[in-house]
Amino acid sequence: MQVDRNDVREPLTVFSVYRAERSDAENEALHRGALLELKRAGARVSVLDGCYRGVRERSIMVVGPTFAQSSLIRAIAARTLQESILLISITRAASLLYVESGRHEHLGQLECVPMAEAMLHDAWSRNAEGYYFVVRQAG
Repeated sequence: MQVDRNDVREPLTVFSVYRAERSDAENEALHRGALLELKRAGARVSVLDGCYRGVRERSIMVVGPTFAQSSLIRAIAARTLQESILLISITRAASLLYVESGRHEHLGQLECVPMAEAMLHDAWSRNAEGYYFVVRQAG
């Protein structure tokens, strides 16, 4: 099953400002600040619940980011010491953009899966409608 429910295909960018060594309050403050900054820039944002490398966190999804919004996302990620940003193409191909080096790594395909399957992965997201998403590994 594909990620879109109405065959609307736009690029997506997903990232988090959370860090395990920060307090919950600090992570939440940075998260709210990033959301506000992106909204002020006109970005279409959604909050996702999920898990990355086995650690629960909230992340931010930006739908169809402009060049300026993508630059802002990279700046926020660098400022909050993030390693990478997840980029999803219109075909739902998923890749990581490493913040410091700018290197891209193709991961596979973003797919909507049942919750039980998502929980088997060390990285997954759940949107506000309750749909779970994972990246199926390439090759």
